[in-house]
Formats: sequence, C-alpha cells, structure tokens
Amino acid sequence: MPKLGPQPIAVLLLFLFFHAAIADEDVLKLKLDLRLHPPSRVKESLPIFVEADSIEGQNEEKISAQGSAVLRRYGEAVFADRLTYNLFEDEIDAEGQVRLEQFGNLIQGTKAKFNIERDLGYFDSPEFYLQKNQSRGSASLLLLEGPEKYRLEDANYTTCPAGNDDWYMRARDLKIDEGTEIGVARDASVVFKGVPILYTPWIDFPLANQRKSGFLPPITGNSSNSGFEFTLPYYWNIAPNYDSTLGVRGMTKRGVQYLSEFRYLEPTFNGTDRLDLLPDDQVDQDKTRYAMLFQHTQNWANGLSASVNYQRVSDDSYFRDLSTNISFTSQVTLPQQGTLSYSQPNWNVSLTALGYQTLQQPQAPIIPPYEPLPQLNYNYARQDVDGFDLSLLSQYSNFYHSTLINAQRLIAYPSISYPLQSSYAFFTPKIGANFTHYTFSETENIPVPADINRTLPISSVDTGLIFERATSMFGQNLTQTLEPRVYYLNIPFRDQSQIPVFDSGQADVNYSRIFTENVFTGGDRINNANQMTLGIRSRLLAENGDERLRFELGQRFLIGQQRVTLSSTVPLSQTGPGTNTATTTTNTASDIIASLSATVLPKVFAETSLDYTPSSNTSQKFDAGIRYQPEPGKVLNLSYRYIRDSISQTDINGQWKLGGGWYGVARFNYSLRDDTTLEGLLGFEYNSCCWTFRVVAHRLTTAQSQATTGVFIQLELNGLAKLGSNPLKVLTREIPGYTKTNQPLSTTEPPVP
Repeated sequence: MPKLGPQPIAVLLLFLFFHAAIADEDVLKLKLDLRLHPPSRVKESLPIFVEADSIEGQNEEKISAQGSAVLRRYGEAVFADRLTYNLFEDEIDAEGQVRLEQFGNLIQGTKAKFNIERDLGYFDSPEFYLQKNQSRGSASLLLLEGPEKYRLEDANYTTCPAGNDDWYMRARDLKIDEGTEIGVARDASVVFKGVPILYTPWIDFPLANQRKSGFLPPITGNSSNSGFEFTLPYYWNIAPNYDSTLGVRGMTKRGVQYLSEFRYLEPTFNGTDRLDLLPDDQVDQDKTRYAMLFQHTQNWANGLSASVNYQRVSDDSYFRDLSTNISFTSQVTLPQQGTLSYSQPNWNVSLTALGYQTLQQPQAPIIPPYEPLPQLNYNYARQDVDGFDLSLLSQYSNFYHSTLINAQRLIAYPSISYPLQSSYAFFTPKIGANFTHYTFSETENIPVPADINRTLPISSVDTGLIFERATSMFGQNLTQTLEPRVYYLNIPFRDQSQIPVFDSGQADVNYSRIFTENVFTGGDRINNANQMTLGIRSRLLAENGDERLRFELGQRFLIGQQRVTLSSTVPLSQTGPGTNTATTTTNTASDIIASLSATVLPKVFAETSLDYTPSSNTSQKFDAGIRYQPEPGKVLNLSYRYIRDSISQTDINGQWKLGGGWYGVARFNYSLRDDTTLEGLLGFEYNSCCWTFRVVAHRLTTAQSQATTGVFIQLELNGLAKLGSNPLKVLTREIPGYTKTNQPLSTTEPPVP
C-alpha cells in the first residue's frame, strides 16, 4: 500500500495552489485521487477516489475531507459536507447532507456511519430510493445490514414517484432484502389518498414479480348464486419447482369452501393437483360438494412416457353454481384418462384408458359417450425408402357403456405414397387399405350381432402448383402467391349400417379438411368416395415473411353418390345394433368452403369463413370478425357466428382509453336465435402512476336461462398488494387483446427524494 505522509500532502497542496493561481480561479477546490487499497482481510481490493475542498490524511489510518466531499468506488459514491474514511476499518463517518449512491440505489440523511465494503452501518433521518422496484420512502433511522439489506425504523414506503404520495405504507419496522426481493413490515398501515385503508401487524410483499410464500390479497365479490363472497388465499413457495395455494372462500348463502392447489415440476415429471371442498352447502340441503383435478405427466428415458388426467365433481350442477367461467359452466363431460406411451424415431405405441363423468341437465339430458377401456395404438411411419413414404395406423379399442352394446374394435390401415416435390409444384399418389374387425360382447337385454369385418381400399392423388409474383400495395413491397390444388380420392362403398357408432362424429368442415380422406372422425364410419376436390389459395407476404392476406376457396365434386352417413345415437336396445346408414345422396357437389383473413390496415385485422350449399342456396356456417387495436390499452372486437338451426350469436367487446387515466371495458355476447344475453360485462379502470382501480360487473348465463352475476372491485397498489376481487382473469378471457393498464415502469434515473 502506498504511504501518505505529511510531506507528500504538503507538496501536492503547493502544486494545486500554484496551478489554480495560474488559472486565475476565484475558488480553490482541492482534488485528490487516491488508489487506496484496504487491508487484505476485506472481500475485495477496489481503488477508492476522494475529492473535497480540503483533505487531510494520517499515514495508513484515515483521511478527512471537508467541503463538498466525495468518496468514489466502482458503482458507489458518498457525498457529504464532511467525511472521514478509516482505512483500517474500511469505515466512513459522514455528516451534513450525506448521500450514498450505490448501484442505482440512493440514500441520503443528516448523518451516517457505515462500512463501505460490508454494507454495515446506519443513516440518521434518511430518505431512500431503490432502483429495482422504483420504490422510495423515509424513516427516522436506516440500518445497513449487509449487501442489499436494509432495515428502517418508523418508515414510510411507496412506489409512487417523487412528489406523489397517493399511497404509502407506514411501518414501525421495515426490512427490505433486495437479494431475495422481499420486504417485511411490522405494525404497518396503508394510507390511500390520505385515508388509512388497511392495518396489519405483519406483512411481507415482493419487490418484484418473483414467487414468495405469504397471504395473498383477499378477494371479495358478489353473485346471485352464492351471495357476498370473501376468499383469503395463502401462497406457499415450497421450493423453486414446487408450490401450493391454499384458501378459504366464504359465501353468505352457501357457507365456507376450502380451496387447495399443488403444483410440481421436475426434469422428468410435472403436474397439478387441485381439490375444492364445500362441506355443507346451505343452498343445496347441506350437501357436501367438491371438485378435484389430478394431472400428471411423466417422461422416462428412451422414449417412455405416461400421463394422467383425472377430473371429477360431486354433482351435475357444481360448475353452474360455483364457477364464473363460461368454459366450465358449459362443460358436460369431464375426462378421466391415463396413458402410457413409448416412442422411437419411426414408430410409437400407446395404451390409454379413458372414462368420463357426464354432467346432466334435467331439461336437456344427453347419452354418456362410450369409454375406451382400454385403447391401444400403434403407428409406424418411414419416409424416403427409395423415394416412397410408408405408414401404418393401427388401433385396438374395447368400448364400454353401461346401457348400450359393448364391443372390441381392431383397425389396421397400411398405406404407401410416392411424393414428388419442387419449389413450384407437388404431386403425391397414395394407396392403402383400411381393415376393421368388430367383436361384440354380451350385454343385458341387448341382442348381440355377429362379428363384423370391413375392408376398404383407399387411393388418392394430391397435386398442386405454387406461383409467385412481386407486387406492391399501400406503399409496401409484397409477394403474391397463387396456389391451385387438386385432390382426387377413391373409396368404394361398403354398407356400414350394422356397425354401431362408438367414437365417430361429423368432422368440422374447413379448407384444410376438404383435402382429407374421411368426412367423419373416429373409426366407425368411412365415407365412400369417387370425388375430386378443387381448391385455390392466394397469399400476400411482406418482405419479412409476415402474412398480410390469405384467401382460400374450395369444393368437392362427387363423381359417384355419397351413400354413407352417420348413425343415430338412439340406444341400441330400442333400435337394434344400428340404424341404416346406406342412404343415397343425390348432390354431386359439396358445400363451397371459403375463408379470408387480412390485415386490412396497419391496426385492423379481419377474418371471415363461409360454408355454403349451392343446391339449396343456404349457408350452413358463417363466421366473421374484425379487430381494431391501434395501441396497447385500445382494442375493439366485433364478431358474428352462425350455424344453421343451431347458433346465431353476436359478440362485441373491447377496452378503450377514455382519457385522464380512465379506461372502459365491456363485452356483449347475444344469442339472436334465443333472444337472450349469453354474457355481459361492463367496467372501468383508472390507472395512476403507482396504483390502479378496477370495477367490473359480469353476468353469465349458465344453463336453461339461469344466470349468475358478479361484481369485482379491486385496488392495486403497484409493488405492494392487490386489495379486493381480482377481475383480470375475467378481462383477459372475455376481451381478446386486453392489456393490463399498469405494466411495469421502465427503468429511469433515480429521482432525488
């Protein structure tokens, strides 16, 4: 370490004085840059620089600086009227407008004494700013308790910017640990707009969005089904890859419900367990009601994996009574499935057992679906075997039903294709054969038919061209494509009227689907076909590859009559083993399928699709939607959905900035066919710089014109807590494109407290 004695200091002072006199300066400011290295017992040896109006030093002991004193080290600086630096203790003693800048954080007070290397010491009457979460505050005393650890007495704390005290927390004792990103306050109260709104003897809160154990803000609300609700959740951060949420939900009409969820994540497995229990429902004759979910995925080495998805509720009306999510209230089947799989590069095999809990509505009962107990799949695919692609799809299913006929079904579908492809064209011929065998089991009071075999050769040719040309629109250079496609399919007719329907259904019709072999899903129905499908697609592509427009148009043309249709679902005990499906269809052309999606303007996106029947001049299905989103926080969605003899719905929803920090949110989903509102939502949000207020009213039609309503009121104090009932899940679910108005603030220079 260099030695600094009286003689070097005197020489340096004379040099600086002479230099200042030549420069004709009115005020003499002495600067001393010292590469002082603390003793080796400290963690690091970093150079320290000191400047002041006057500086005195004692050999290897201390330096005293007077007048606008500054001590600097990498990432840190101390300002004061007077400061003393003890080299041996690595300790600073400062007085008069003391200010510490430390890696973006700022602390200032009237007096301070601390060890700069170990961050141990104190500040009197401090004000502080923490860059990590842009919080600030003041206290009577601030203790430095180690790197990134602070303890404050009689503290005020807020995330509002300087000059704004819309909300703050008062605490007798406040600990802030930036390492763990957790704050802990004792004897604390929250003041909003000058009014105390919350008191707690103890609270911990995150400094960022990381996970931490502790009570979450309570959730309140009101619904017509359950009355006033109050939910108090507790989050348990068990480990980085394990967590749990426990809660108590009190409902004035129904009683107390207990909520629990456990999540886990490991390199080879992950899952979620959930159990909600309402012991005595006061509305439903004190009946115990529950909902459970168990989902687990397991991956072993060498391609072996397994999964479980088990869901169950206590009764048919559980979701309609206790859920506010329309996707749950309309749910009619809950899967109970287990799967074991093994995969290799060219083949895979899986074994599945699938059951259901069917939720019935008294006004509209349904027949429960068949349960494959079990189902075994084996698939093989290998490409480019001397130019050929080989494939085998096979499946064994044991179908069980408590009231209908039971059976075992075996399917094997080998096929071979020879794809030819270039940058501007493709041509793929394919041949295969579908072999299906049914063996029926004895079922009480249901006649058992003989075994059934079905063999169907399948051949097809799929070909198309791809044209491209450069063009420009709206001042943009674009590439336009024209992609005609022809698909020929031949499948002979087989009478399938004696085969019951176990898992087949009518496939949804769209542009991609009309270029497939079967109009049915499942394995019980295979359509006859001597048909050609013509289609054309055109796209506009930007220079970066983004798709600006897509137009698709296609139609099937039947060379022979379509004679296979889907069977009725009337119980076989009443109708026999099946309903005649060999009905003749005289139409020689299928519906016309058209779709269009486009970025109409830079902020406007629209899409529409049509399923049109030329022979009857009717539309079977029509969807149209448009979205306008000029900026985050502003979005409008308008859509219409039509399915012949089933659905006719309009949906208008959006979020819009009204000015002055106010935002409006709304949704109106209306059924024209039933002349009823399916879902309605109206609310307002106010976003200040450091807090957000939300009030949202939500009405949901659950079933048979029954409806539930709820009101969400929430005050979110940025960086501290959310008070009230959280409507964000409802808003993000019901308004596509919704943006949370209080996104994290960008990092800025620390303001002066």
